[in-house]
Amino acid sequence: MYLLFGMLFSLLWASAFIAGKYTLQTLEPLDMLSLRFLLAAALVFALCVWLAHKGADLGWRGKSLWLHGFLLGLTNYALYLGWSYTGLKTISPELVVLLVSTMPFVTAFVSSLITRQWSWLQWAAILLGFAGVYAVLSARMPQAGWDFGIVWTLMGMLALAAGTLIYRAVANKHHLLALTGVQNLFGGLLLLPFASPSGWAAAMHNGVFAWSLWYQVIVVSVVAMLMWFQLVRWLGPAHAAAFHLLNPIFATLLARLFFHIPLGWTDIAGTLLVVIALGMLNRQNIKQVEAAKRT
Repeated sequence: MYLLFGMLFSLLWASAFIAGKYTLQTLEPLDMLSLRFLLAAALVFALCVWLAHKGADLGWRGKSLWLHGFLLGLTNYALYLGWSYTGLKTISPELVVLLVSTMPFVTAFVSSLITRQWSWLQWAAILLGFAGVYAVLSARMPQAGWDFGIVWTLMGMLALAAGTLIYRAVANKHHLLALTGVQNLFGGLLLLPFASPSGWAAAMHNGVFAWSLWYQVIVVSVVAMLMWFQLVRWLGPAHAAAFHLLNPIFATLLARLFFHIPLGWTDIAGTLLVVIALGMLNRQNIKQVEAAKRT
């Protein structure tokens, strides 16, 4: 059951940039994301109100919830997705997912600097992961040059890495659903000055855009996020993270299916190197968690 549930989560998570590619044909990235975050916040807050009527304590009055929600909305939503979706305008969805998948290597490196705990397996995983990304990029760059979409996506990945480090420190202090709603709210509000809300109503009359947007709002921002929380509850964060290893594979297959993007052996080999490296890194994380439990 856990395996199928986790695979479905990874498929939905990887599909976000596939659906996002369709919405960018109608609205600019920051326009679409601001609308998406605000709609997701409205849905999550409605669910929170229903839970509050059932007696759940969501901790709305805590100032730290809003402060941490602002920081996570800035890093995980406004900067990470804002920059990544800007990159998505000029590069393929599976390449965006592949670049974003290097985030665990960055967080592992920063965590090692902070804790001064080093492991040969960790360093091997980091080097192997970046070697896989380089293999994919080196095969594509001769035709396109150094695309600014890659720069935007890498900046988004760094923002996500910062958000992940913040999240690790504050997640247990708040109700997860409430924190998700506040993140979406601030993410939408932070991008609103760069958006043009006057064009939102006309965009919603475009059937492809509307379906793609609501898919991202409901399936990605709400359902997939709640599935992630449930996986963490069942398996713990270290074991649950293993399902993120499937993201580049699913993204590659979905990009081939929906956009008919040709895939070469270098793409496949580079993606597999990243997946293997993520597996090595996840194994190291599990060892560290088990060692901490024993002590």
